Amino acid sequence: MSRWTGLTLCVVGYGRGSGKTRVVEELTKILVSRGYSVATVKHCLHPIDVTDKDTYRHRAAGARATLAISRGEVALFLTDSKDSLEGYFDLLPSTTFTLIEGFRRLNYPKILCIADEAHLSDIGFDMGSLVAVVICRDSVKISGIDKPVFCLNDLNSLADILVDMALARIKRMLGGSDCGRCGFKDCRSFASAMLKGEVNPYLCILSRGSRIEIFFDGKPIQLNIFTEKIVFSTLKGLLSCFKGLEKLDDANVKFRLEISSF
Repeated sequence: MSRWTGLTLCVVGYGRGSGKTRVVEELTKILVSRGYSVATVKHCLHPIDVTDKDTYRHRAAGARATLAISRGEVALFLTDSKDSLEGYFDLLPSTTFTLIEGFRRLNYPKILCIADEAHLSDIGFDMGSLVAVVICRDSVKISGIDKPVFCLNDLNSLADILVDMALARIKRMLGGSDCGRCGFKDCRSFASAMLKGEVNPYLCILSRGSRIEIFFDGKPIQLNIFTEKIVFSTLKGLLSCFKGLEKLDDANVKFRLEISSF
């Protein structure tokens, strides 16, 4: 199963001491306390591994990858460097939110942290990607903005916005048909459970392009991806025995099976 995330966004700063790390820290605490999972990414200007430590010596000897394991922690050091940060995302577990500290040029929604007075025309990235502004203290003055502004001391309302954004994104991914085949009353209810890890993200047959639907007494039966492949292959094999169906094209075949009790 490939990695998924409900919402990925960048936390970027303007001015020294803008509070990026504190914002990532506080938002992570709030979101985790609400039952959501969070992965964080940090842009470091200094080397990560420590000179003369064992992992450093392994890498200096020519190891392409070094995995360090201790009680409760795992660290992976890679000596190669891909062109983009996205190339490393699959190393992370699936999470509700992915918070990236820095990387302002990435094409993700952004939270801007400001330490001093600023006019947002000087920020240096597409303002269309801006979600909100966080100021270090109430006395900081900003101008040229039509986005919500929050103080670093209270980010609960900002967390509300991020949850709504994640729900809207997942609902779009699900198709928004409110078909009820997943067992939930509508797509938003399913998305809410999905974001908290209560259901499999790929349970929605519409979002994953399922090629088989099974109903028992009019009620849909949910299949995981593995079971779906088995049932699909079995039905395709049976039907291919009939004249005219010997060469069914997998790409264009979909099955709808309805079973009734007597």
